[in-house]
Amino acid sequence: MLAFAGAALCVPVALVRAGLLRVVSGASAGLVLAAAGLVAVVVFEKTNWAVGASVGGTIHRYASLAAFLALPVAAVLVARRYRRAAVPDVGPWDRNAAWVRWLGVASLLWFTPILVGFVQRPFTGVSWWQAVPLGLVERGLALTEVLLVVALALWGARRRPADTRRDFPRCRRGFPAVT
Repeated sequence: MLAFAGAALCVPVALVRAGLLRVVSGASAGLVLAAAGLVAVVVFEKTNWAVGASVGGTIHRYASLAAFLALPVAAVLVARRYRRAAVPDVGPWDRNAAWVRWLGVASLLWFTPILVGFVQRPFTGVSWWQAVPLGLVERGLALTEVLLVVALALWGARRRPADTRRDFPRCRRGFPAVT
């Protein structure tokens, strides 16, 4: 999971270098929030319900919610800039944007059974974690989000990096100049 968090943190760097993402934007904040949430999920253990609720388990639950919602929302925001209608001559980037957008939407759709279970509780009396096949939802969400990070990384790797000479002036030895 820490390797996945590291990969998720490398993705915004690659996208910024490729010119696909602004450094300060909602999408970059979402990608960083997702990586931080994934680290928190590893650091804090799940609640052992045989013992009862714990502070660490509560942090784990909210960090996982933040991480697994922030990543697809950020991906949809990145892909939104490259829709065919918005940017007519994008070329092959509209295909990458479509993959990222649909994987982001698919990740968000994995939350639908949880929401349905949560909403139906007052009517049925059944708790959402008993009404939802949680293992299936968690595995589907994890797979979709791993594919989403891979799609974002490939998109960033395929794109020619932005002109760094214009963005970062170089000194004589080729190192970035401090301005």
